[in-house]
Amino acid sequence: REDLPQIRVFQTGPNMLMIEAEGIKKYTLLNTSGKVILHAENLPGNNTRVVDIPDSATAVYLLKVETGDGIVVSKVLINR
Repeated sequence: REDLPQIRVFQTGPNMLMIEAEGIKKYTLLNTSGKVILHAENLPGNNTRVVDIPDSATAVYLLKVETGDGIVVSKVLINR
């Protein structure tokens, strides 16, 4: 949908994830069971976040990103 924030997510290394979106306020990485793997909020005004991912198995995760324009949840494949 056009009114949802646009986000881009890249795995930049075995333990690194890059999130790009305008005005990221907070993000949460969850496994498919809903367990929070990583969470950060009250972020300063930066449109790119490089995130150190805790040791987790190769799997599909859910990334929830909140910006000033709304919330987007994306599936992310993390390869170890």
